[in-house]
Amino acid sequence: VALLRYLTDHVESTVSFMTLDVVNLYTNITARLGQEALCYWIEKCRNNIDDRFTTQFVTEATDLVLKNNIFMFNDRYFHQVKGTAMGTKMAPTYATLTLGYLEEMLYHRISEKLGEEYLEFIKMKRYLDDCFIIWSNDESNFNIVYNVFNTLDPDIKFTMEKKFFRNTLSRCFS
Repeated sequence: VALLRYLTDHVESTVSFMTLDVVNLYTNITARLGQEALCYWIEKCRNNIDDRFTTQFVTEATDLVLKNNIFMFNDRYFHQVKGTAMGTKMAPTYATLTLGYLEEMLYHRISEKLGEEYLEFIKMKRYLDDCFIIWSNDESNFNIVYNVFNTLDPDIKFTMEKKFFRNTLSRCFS
């Protein structure tokens, strides 16, 4: 209810709402993508990280955890060779860093493809791989943005639910 009140008080009546979700996020994060994301964030936040945690140390430790990703199902042990198991303690952080990295790439690619002014039309909030988007431009242009989401990495695919409210927002939430 609080979200609906906020939306009716703070959002134009001509916006559209979309939710996006990554298909099988944990198992689709490749080692290449995860390491790329880790290196990106380490470089970006280097002055906030203790010097004893070098980029090499962090990436090798992450690689060690992911290459030894063993889990049990139906009394049988399995070795997961791609992504990370949801039960691994580092999985939520690893996934968050990876999706944050993809989000940074998204804004850069939207600017390149459509122009920097299009960043004004997209307001996005993300929790792990669940994205809530308020779009204040034409629906066809959002389809271009959605395609950008799905070209960020070959193994990461987003599903989308959308509702275009054009001029009906206040009626829907009154």
